[in-house]
Amino acid sequence: MERITAINTHNQSDRRIKYVKMLLLFGITAWCAGFLLPAFFPEIIGNNIFYQFLKLCYSKVCHQSKAASFYINDGYMLLCARCSGIYLGAFLVLIPLSFKKSLFQLSLKPLIIFSIPMILDAIAIRSGIYTYSKFNAFVTGILFGSIIIIYIFEVLINYFSGTRLAYE
Repeated sequence: MERITAINTHNQSDRRIKYVKMLLLFGITAWCAGFLLPAFFPEIIGNNIFYQFLKLCYSKVCHQSKAASFYINDGYMLLCARCSGIYLGAFLVLIPLSFKKSLFQLSLKPLIIFSIPMILDAIAIRSGIYTYSKFNAFVTGILFGSIIIIYIFEVLINYFSGTRLAYE
């Protein structure tokens, strides 16, 4: 009887993990699709209620400065270049991560290493060492987004599987 209970608990845990993976992938896909919409459907740009709603949603996570945003198809993106990079980096890494079966043994080193370029870029811009570059901001955002999603993913998976991993 104990063996059957253990198998059922394991199956429930696997199902929860699968749902968490799907929900995370769906969420980041919808989020990226939302801020990319103006690039592919410029007709939504303007005063219509849908565009204003999207702009309001993204204003909660980004300053949306036009000077820092990409201009595509007669309209500015709903996120600045750095935020666009962060979310696209997260999306690109989350796709293969969603099909991964085993857990990582995470260390804080990769997080620190991948965060340093973005931090240095922001400091250099603020201190006047060089001027803002959308390309640099986008690339450093991709680096940061690609690593931070791994940590978010693993924390969620560990939580829902009941596994507790310590970070070094």
